[in-house]
Amino acid sequence: KVDLIVENKGGNINILDFKSRNVEGLDQTMVDMQLRMYNLALENEYNIKGLFAYTFRDNMKTPFSNTQEDLKKAKETIINVGNKINNEEFERNLNSKFCSTCMYSFLCDLRKKK
Repeated sequence: KVDLIVENKGGNINILDFKSRNVEGLDQTMVDMQLRMYNLALENEYNIKGLFAYTFRDNMKTPFSNTQEDLKKAKETIINVGNKINNEEFERNLNSKFCSTCMYSFLCDLRKKK
């Protein structure tokens, strides 16, 4: 769900996502990808200009780039991830600090049964 779609005073439509953290933690959430996915899902309804995250703990509004190139890369990533899921290709990301605590890590060991 999109948290907020708002038209600013200049007439631009923006998406705002609320986060219950500090701005320093945003890089761990992939909120930029989340916002671009919302943009792609809504591109037939709205001409979205800005993507923002609002962090409650420090009362900060952080902008994210929203170029056509950004959206193209996001779309390619979504298609790539979807294809991997369909092909049951679950690769571990051992460089991620979330991998060791992920409750779905058992899926990474699954291999496509032929």
